Amino acid sequence: MANREPDLQQFSESDLACLQEAFDKYVNMSFGRLRDLTHRERAWNEAPTNGAMDYTLMIEEDAENRDALIQEIRESAAYLVM
Repeated sequence: MANREPDLQQFSESDLACLQEAFDKYVNMSFGRLRDLTHRERAWNEAPTNGAMDYTLMIEEDAENRDALIQEIRESAAYLVM
């Protein structure tokens, strides 16, 4: 349980909508089911044992704005903990 309430002002309306959608989709899944889903992902499969995953592999190859997303993540990486 969190020690404090989240500061929802830090999130955009679309951020909150995406978080709610993810919560609704995964809230009732068991740990085993979630593990099975995540371990099918290319980023997980190609990562070294106990190593970092390549976040660029988390973005679909055919995503319309893939290059822009990768650039935005690179620019933000210094401020993120993943």
